[in-house]
Amino acid sequence: MRRGEYRDPAIVLERRQEASCAGCTHLERDLTPGFRKFTCSKGIQKASQDVLEMPKCRKFTEGRSAVGVKEKIVGAVQSSNLRWDAEYERAIDRLTALGMSDPLGSALLRAKYCNDHEAGKRALFLLTDKAANRLGVMKTYAKKLAVAALKEFMLDTCEKCRGTGSVMEGGHAVQCSKCGGTGAKQYTDTERALAASMPVESWAKGHDRKFEEVLICMNGAAAAVIGRVRDLLKVVDDWPNSISKNV
Repeated sequence: MRRGEYRDPAIVLERRQEASCAGCTHLERDLTPGFRKFTCSKGIQKASQDVLEMPKCRKFTEGRSAVGVKEKIVGAVQSSNLRWDAEYERAIDRLTALGMSDPLGSALLRAKYCNDHEAGKRALFLLTDKAANRLGVMKTYAKKLAVAALKEFMLDTCEKCRGTGSVMEGGHAVQCSKCGGTGAKQYTDTERALAASMPVESWAKGHDRKFEEVLICMNGAAAAVIGRVRDLLKVVDDWPNSISKNV
């Protein structure tokens, strides 16, 4: 710990993360066996075995590679310290931002990243209601599609590469053939029909198009929460500065 970093260790870590490349979508990890190094895919001359030692630059774009909004939400939900601080962003700020966001998206994130079973039930209820209104169908039918969509949201990691997008072959890292390098599990129509408790042979007769609409509802809600929390936390970050300027 450097001189002057005498505050709550959690705050110190958060401040270091915010000043580093942690969370940047351009951050890459060297996959050489037995070696650990992070580099910048944009060609910026910086590399380190510790991502917190890589200073944030203008190329920073928040992604899923390290500490981003989702990780902040998870940390806040699991935090036992809800003390408020006028100078720093704390867990209570993140929880407040989450509470002010889309109810469906909030429930989805809590269910997936915090293992909150009650949030999962609420997400299914809200998604079913939203799907029924969007498609103009009975809720019993909408619930079947919602169950299948929720399964894809919860279990979205490619089984072959474990979400990395690449696998080792002959001592070299190559693109995963099962997910096409996306790291996401690619569900088949058969898997979707079975998850929705529908006959496989009838899935392509209109159910698939309705299911895509449900996916749009669900993914849109999750994305809306991440965007809303990010915007609200920016306000929290700027608040002390705006106050000092007006004093």
